[in-house]
Amino acid sequence: MNARPDPPLLSVIVPTHNVRPWIRETLGTVLAQRDGDMEVIVVDDHSTDGTVEIIEDLARANPALRLVTAAVRGGGSARNEGVAQARGRYLIFCDGDDLVPDGAYAALVESLEASGSDIAFGDFLKFSPTETWRPTAAWPAYSQGRTRFTAEEVPSILYGRACWNKAFRRTFWDRSGAMFPDVPRSNDIVPMTMCYLAASAIDMVDDIVYLYRERQGATSMSSRAANAESLLSYFEQELACADLVAAAESSELSTVFSSLVLDRDGWVHLARYLRESERRAEDDERVRAVLARLVSASGHDVDDIGLPHKRLVFTLALAGEFEAAAGLARVTSGPPSEIADQLTSWIAFLTATSRAGTAVLREEPWLVRLVAEMLAAAVVEGSDETDRLALDLASIAILQDTSVLEDVPELHGFTGADAADRTTAFAAARRAAASVIRVGSGRRLELMATQGAETRGSLVLFDPDDGSIVTAPGTSTADGRAFVRFPARAIPAGTRFVIAHRDDSSGAVHAARFATAVPAYDRFDRFEVLQRRTTLEIRRRRHWVSRAAAKGVMLLRRRFSTRSTS
Repeated sequence: MNARPDPPLLSVIVPTHNVRPWIRETLGTVLAQRDGDMEVIVVDDHSTDGTVEIIEDLARANPALRLVTAAVRGGGSARNEGVAQARGRYLIFCDGDDLVPDGAYAALVESLEASGSDIAFGDFLKFSPTETWRPTAAWPAYSQGRTRFTAEEVPSILYGRACWNKAFRRTFWDRSGAMFPDVPRSNDIVPMTMCYLAASAIDMVDDIVYLYRERQGATSMSSRAANAESLLSYFEQELACADLVAAAESSELSTVFSSLVLDRDGWVHLARYLRESERRAEDDERVRAVLARLVSASGHDVDDIGLPHKRLVFTLALAGEFEAAAGLARVTSGPPSEIADQLTSWIAFLTATSRAGTAVLREEPWLVRLVAEMLAAAVVEGSDETDRLALDLASIAILQDTSVLEDVPELHGFTGADAADRTTAFAAARRAAASVIRVGSGRRLELMATQGAETRGSLVLFDPDDGSIVTAPGTSTADGRAFVRFPARAIPAGTRFVIAHRDDSSGAVHAARFATAVPAYDRFDRFEVLQRRTTLEIRRRRHWVSRAAAKGVMLLRRRFSTRSTS
């Protein structure tokens, strides 16, 4: 038998459902944490893929591991059942496809033993087959280790409401009344919010304690109805969280929660729903109604949303303009799509807003820049299909409001032109597009590009945010090459520039194609060169001496702050 006569220090609860490819590795990292003073309770939620057989095999060789078959279907119930069977002084949760770094559980438990706090949490990373990233980079609660603080003192703790990077004192868990609901998505945000607000003291350990595996397709729904139900379930969970935050009567927590709903998690869930290729009108109306309730419960208005594309998507969805909202969500969020798909989404967005009688380009001038960049990208990538779609987009944009487009360099030749003239102008822009074939970025920026056969011009740096252009003396060769050298002092520091080509005869400016290697990184380099699709972006960096000095000051401040809080 796996039962022990004495309760262990730590109980780890692992719900599983069809995680056969990962469960052996996951449990291996869990079992390596605290030998001899830990029980691992795996609650299987009716797996059918061989997961159970692997767990049984591991349990035969590991007395600390115990397999329980869930009595009720659902991930929330599986976690609750694990809690009911746990005997440890502390509780930790782990999902069946993730990883736990060596020493993670020791760091969490030792912090609680030393501080007497109710909850201890640590940092985490997300990883996929192609990349690893730190979602918490901009969350103040994760900026440094600290002990015995409350949620009101560090309200940004609300940004991280997953249960798997935390340890809980068992007596506190029982006192809090926290339970996991069985819902399609985000079943831990309500119990975690409840725990944060109920805890008298919380610790943040300065360690990575969890590695979350981002599985492609793991959050996809089997049908459009299921997708709507999942989003609505998430909104209902957030409404419950809104009630908890409101009851705390803290303006700091309210502000953070509003940001969470309107600018972070709520935005991600809404945009994912809108990007679905098919939706039902009845689902859209249900989403609109619950979204309106959630925005009201957040205590803030959509006008408070910082980024304009998020603000406009929320505004359109709340007004019931879901086709327009979906078109804008597709071009401003989610994974990169093909240029033809992006053009199609822009056309759908502008067409839908035109039907709604919204002079959207006049009211939202930032959209003009995005439309211009989209057309410039069409010139760079180029195909018969993208030509046709780009011309359609240009026609719709200009019909919306000519005045807001007439000063955009990429659209030279489009404004005020009829369809035939725009076709001619676009074809000319395609022929004139240059290809960057060499980049030097040491103490000065040196560029060389090939030019279109029918045009001559110069390489420039174009600021897509305000349309300004930086030029420098250059030369053109008989074989169609353009060469230019930019002194570092000629380029404003920190500004993002796109390498572009300006036609000498027409003055038209278009992003240059990228046909060379990005220079290797060098900390002494005065420029940062970034690849964006098929174009290059340039930023001038501060001198390495000033950067080193700034970094030194930051490290000293962090060290002083750590000593002050210890």
